[in-house]
Amino acid sequence: MTASLQNAFTVGPVNGGRNTNPLWKSQVSDDNFQAALSQSLSAQSMLASGAPRYTLNVQLVSLRQPFMSLNTTVTADVHYTVVSAANNKVAFDTEITTPYTAPYLQQPIDIIRLKDANEGAMAANIQALLGQLNAAGQPGQPLGQ
Repeated sequence: MTASLQNAFTVGPVNGGRNTNPLWKSQVSDDNFQAALSQSLSAQSMLASGAPRYTLNVQLVSLRQPFMSLNTTVTADVHYTVVSAANNKVAFDTEITTPYTAPYLQQPIDIIRLKDANEGAMAANIQALLGQLNAAGQPGQPLGQ
């Protein structure tokens, strides 16, 4: 974690997710995604405990899922915008696409395998975001103060 980003963020609105219908395919809800982002930022000491310097706004653009598959690949497309609390201007903007494959041999039950693939794609997306935020927090970069 870059020192300039320690205690810097709050997670703002998360949009684009859908609640899972128990009779249909697994989805990712806005609330669950927001909680996962907050936990991930907290684990990296990037979540603000007081007044944040930045707000992370999130749009789940798409969650591409197969109708049926043996090895289930889900691809998450997420647009992240970091807004400065000081001037309310966009300081960082990125869209991240991450696939994740849940193999049949690890989980033969289709609906559980799809849930695993969803979670894997979202976890990979959050990890990619953390990497990009850390890079943007380096001196001379958009978030490096």
